[in-house]
Amino acid sequence: MTDIYEDIKNIIIDAEQNLPVNSWKVEGISIWPFIRIMIFMEVINNELILKNKTKIKEQKEVKNLNIIEKFLSMILNTFKYRIWLKKLKSKRILFLGADSFRVDMDGKRFNRFFDPLIEEYNLENCSAHLEYHVDKKNNYYNNTINYLQGLNYYDNSFYKLIFYFRYMFMKKNNFEKYDVFFKTIENNQLTATISSKYSIDKLFKYNIKRWLFLYKNQLRIIKKIKPNKVFTLSYYNDQVMLLIHAANQLKIDVIEIQHGPIANKHLAYGNWLKIPEEGYSVLPNKYWCWDIYSKEVIDSSLGKNNKIKSFVGGHPWIKYWNSKNAQYNIKDNIILFSCQPEPNNLERYLSTTFVELIKKSEFKWYFRLHPRQIHEKETIIKYLKDIGLYDFVDVENATNIPLPILLNKSFLHITPVSGTTIEASLFNVHTILLDSLSIDYYSKIIQQGLATYINPFSLEFEAELSVFLNIKRLKSTKQNKQFLEIDNFKVKSLLNE
Repeated sequence: MTDIYEDIKNIIIDAEQNLPVNSWKVEGISIWPFIRIMIFMEVINNELILKNKTKIKEQKEVKNLNIIEKFLSMILNTFKYRIWLKKLKSKRILFLGADSFRVDMDGKRFNRFFDPLIEEYNLENCSAHLEYHVDKKNNYYNNTINYLQGLNYYDNSFYKLIFYFRYMFMKKNNFEKYDVFFKTIENNQLTATISSKYSIDKLFKYNIKRWLFLYKNQLRIIKKIKPNKVFTLSYYNDQVMLLIHAANQLKIDVIEIQHGPIANKHLAYGNWLKIPEEGYSVLPNKYWCWDIYSKEVIDSSLGKNNKIKSFVGGHPWIKYWNSKNAQYNIKDNIILFSCQPEPNNLERYLSTTFVELIKKSEFKWYFRLHPRQIHEKETIIKYLKDIGLYDFVDVENATNIPLPILLNKSFLHITPVSGTTIEASLFNVHTILLDSLSIDYYSKIIQQGLATYINPFSLEFEAELSVFLNIKRLKSTKQNKQFLEIDNFKVKSLLNE
């Protein structure tokens, strides 16, 4: 069976070893990290969606304005953008996040990673939370800046017109041996279908010019807020990377807080072979890891550069609930199934054998939706009803009750490849992994005996899973000490400075 993660890794590593990728710069911005991450993410998503035969969502039609309407709209948006910028206040700490990192709590949207820190260290008045994907305004703390609102004004203002006039005849940098890299991805079966957009002409036209335009906005934001520290989650999208570049230009520390699995095969974190001595200004310079195993991945890759540091800061969401005396009406010894969004949706893993095994199981099964699946809840429930499984599982409580509470009551955890595997291991809860990618992602946890991969479509699946269902769990309130070597001094120094 072809390992697309290994194949795309080999393409990237070959480029880093044999081509001058670090010389590919435009106005001081290193372009290689963008290309590396974009190709990795696009190949993985395309391959998995193709396997799952997922339909691409249709794009909504955009209303075309006439010239006069466009002109008036640009005037209005220019003023709105300047007002939006003016409202930004100076704050000691800037958090960068998205609504997908939030959960519903007490009728409000609570960020699982930032809000526990805001409460513990009393940061609400000295911090701002810039959300680059905002679905709701009802956030737990009143420190949220709607980044998309400002971007929309900026994107439709005279700033854009002036920028594109200025850069209309922008000279394309002579990226040494970039043509060799382009031919490689053009001729490789894995990347051939996406290669055209990485031609030097299209890269400049559709990406690099856009990045330069966005960077000017990000720099204005950082200069206006003037933070001492920037904390981010899932740094690897172009707008966040440009905010990081702006922060690094101003000598501001950028700390990435772990939000999910960190593995060698994830090329945003693993297998960086040629980081320049000065580092990449579009990457965080500090990595806050949940556990020692995630830290080891960072240290073996990004950490080879002396300017990049990692530390075990623990899991803010778990620490938060450990400090609460919360009571929920939930019995012990449940089985928690952590669902995942496309391309790892339920249909890929719920074989007929698996469905029948759940139906005849003596345990209560909790099917927890991923935050990015909340809007699909009714569709997922309909699917569960269609396969006759809905009456045997609990979706509502599984999705609404905080994850640490569920894990503390769990007998077993099952998931394709979710980062909840790490969180389960913090509670000494064994995870059954259903996707072969997890073998690499969680190799240390598997070696420790807290996770096992089982192919849901193998003939032995029922027998192999039944072994775990028949083992009586010795209930323990102690968490996994190996994962709790937290550098509390480092955490406090970062948040209190």
